[in-house]
Amino acid sequence: MNIRIAVLTVGIVFLFCADKVYTEELTETKEKIFLLQDFEQETFEGGVWEEFMEDRHTTFVGSKSSLVKYGEEGHSFALDYDFRSDNDLVGGIWLHVSGYDFSGYQYFGFWVKGEPAVGYSKIIGITFEDKKGKIVTVMNAKTGNDWYKVEIPLKSLKLENLSELVEINVFIDKRYIDQTGGRTYFDNFYLR
Repeated sequence: MNIRIAVLTVGIVFLFCADKVYTEELTETKEKIFLLQDFEQETFEGGVWEEFMEDRHTTFVGSKSSLVKYGEEGHSFALDYDFRSDNDLVGGIWLHVSGYDFSGYQYFGFWVKGEPAVGYSKIIGITFEDKKGKIVTVMNAKTGNDWYKVEIPLKSLKLENLSELVEINVFIDKRYIDQTGGRTYFDNFYLR
């Protein structure tokens, strides 16, 4: 009988300790999240770009949206695009990040959502550019009708110095879309 009680006591203590360690790890992770951009400010260091600005048939327009956003409050960034051109074109949103040191973090992430009423690209690309001009591209095919978290391990970028990143681009490429126009929402770009 005493052996059963001892085993039960050790089991309960183990479960309590394991739960405590897990909780502490979650707390540490939450403390290390750094929000790069949540679109709550009037302006942000970045903007909308397109590969051929002189092509009058291609249009990328960005605006803040308070109707569609990740979470209960705030804004997201809505990117509208129109690819009514014969050219294979690319455009998107860019963030100026040269003032941030990414080396103390493991992940870069953000939230993305397509607009089902007008259509959207199911595939987006993300490029990371450093001071030396090296560019690394990551493709993501998870955009849908609901918010989806894109999270990229920074070590997978294989960049020499993560403190030297200058720009991040999230782009839509005409080669990967089903229709000529659409809208994609972005919110809460972060480091973790």
